[in-house]
Order: sequence, then structure tokens, then C-alpha cells
Amino acid sequence: MDFSSMELAGLIERVPVDTHEVDQLLKVLRRDAKTAGRLIDVDLDWAFAVAYNSMIQGCLALMKAYGYRPRGVNKHIIAIRFAREALGEGWRKVLSRLDRIRKKRHRVVYEVAGLISEYEAKETIELASGFIEDLEREIAALR
Repeated sequence: MDFSSMELAGLIERVPVDTHEVDQLLKVLRRDAKTAGRLIDVDLDWAFAVAYNSMIQGCLALMKAYGYRPRGVNKHIIAIRFAREALGEGWRKVLSRLDRIRKKRHRVVYEVAGLISEYEAKETIELASGFIEDLEREIAALR
């Protein structure tokens, strides 16, 4: 993979690959996915936000597995863009959905309570579950 355009733009920087750190991020994403499922009966907004967090942690784990980390502000945007570059066209649809979730999650966390429907929360948790399984396979293939 060539991430030089992102490096030149100052969006990412090289770091040593630390498999322990990658494993810790994968643990966080699995924890958050489980927590999101448990929150569905408690708070739909937070179930949605935590499911999103599990997926963004996956993107960060992917970056670390390739030996990169985001630089500056907008780390979530950078992580999703990196995942698009690293994973290719087959991931386009799910990563586009993740980016839409990112935007809505911002509103849920900082602006509007009660924005998320039960259907949307459950759909996001389901998306996160599949995302995690597929992403863990991609990261395992890098080792």
C-alpha cells in the first residue's frame, strides 16, 4: 500500500508496528461492540455512539498494523480515509456508511438527545459486528 499522499498532506505519520498496541485496540473494539449491544435497552443514542466507537477503534488498529497513526485534528476522519486507502473498493460501501455514522454520532454526543431510533441503533450495532469480524481478518493477514 502506498500512503505517501496522506503522509505528504500531514495527515498521518509513520510509527513502529506494535502488535501489543494493535491487540489492545482490538480488545477495545470488541468491548465496545458488546457494550453497544447491552445499551440498546438503556439508551439508543449511546448504543449508537458506542457501536461507532468500536468501528473507529478498528480503523485505528488497522492504521497501527500498517505502522501509521493520524496526525493533528480530525483523527476519526483520517482513520476512515486511511481505511478506504488500505482496504480498497470492496469496503467502499461500509466505510461510506461509517462516515455517515461519524457525522450523526457527533450530533448525538454534542448536540441532540433522542436522535437515534431503535432501528438505527440496532442496524449500527449489526454493522459494527460484521465490520469487526472482517477487519480482524484483514489485520491478521498483515501479521
